[in-house]
Amino acid sequence: MELTVHQLRRCLLFISRKSRK
Repeated sequence: MELTVHQLRRCLLFISRKSRK
């Protein structure tokens, strides 16, 4: 399982959106 910067950024965005709520 390799994590790419794109996937990491997507995860960060997802968490950021959840945190904003």
